[in-house]
Amino acid sequence: MDWPKAKTILIIAFLITDLFLIFSYVLPKYITQEHTDNQTFIDVLARKNIYIETEIPQKHSNMPVLYVKHEICDEEKINGLLDAQKPLPDDTDTDEMYQKAAETFIKNTGLMYDTLLFNKVERAGGNIIVSFKNQVNDILVEKSDLACTFRDRLLIGFECNWLYVTEFNDKKQSTISAVEALLMFMDEIAFDNTDKKITIEELKMVYWLEESSIDVNAVTDTAIPAWKIVYNGGETKYINAYEQ
Repeated sequence: MDWPKAKTILIIAFLITDLFLIFSYVLPKYITQEHTDNQTFIDVLARKNIYIETEIPQKHSNMPVLYVKHEICDEEKINGLLDAQKPLPDDTDTDEMYQKAAETFIKNTGLMYDTLLFNKVERAGGNIIVSFKNQVNDILVEKSDLACTFRDRLLIGFECNWLYVTEFNDKKQSTISAVEALLMFMDEIAFDNTDKKITIEELKMVYWLEESSIDVNAVTDTAIPAWKIVYNGGETKYINAYEQ
């Protein structure tokens, strides 16, 4: 008997059985009662070598799609503003000072939108990077950000990757729960990673523009709600949040 092949067949059979039990018994319980105790579900995932190191969101709601447009940054204007920069005062060195300087620069570029959200200040290798994200109704727009780089108290670089929000679709659609998204993730990952440990570090709802559909020349693109799953030190998987 070909034992390695037989072992693989048994693993797949057990996985299919577990998925059937989850969808038949565990998932309805979560959807109808919105349980705050996730231990049963976490235990099931652990049997598939998938471990949760973050909270599982309990609530979700109907959401519209988001219409966005790629911001065409004026490189000539940005370079002119960078060339005109003067070093910041040397009597202080705080994150707040760099954040304020970055916000002033972004305002001068004409990119200070209402959806702009300060993210963080990072210090690495002599550089200080102030980054900003794009947030709409408390939901982040993925892969839409701005960043200012300082060195020796001088603003030396600016990165612009911005999705300008034009409007919402009037129609809201139902979205799947975080538990359902995790089940879909398990279904996609487990067959290919039967022996690899999967550690989920972040789970949250975002607006996501699928990379295969990106067209920088398009008048508008459509960003959809998606569950963002970050695992194993930064690998990312997006699960379409609209009911399948």
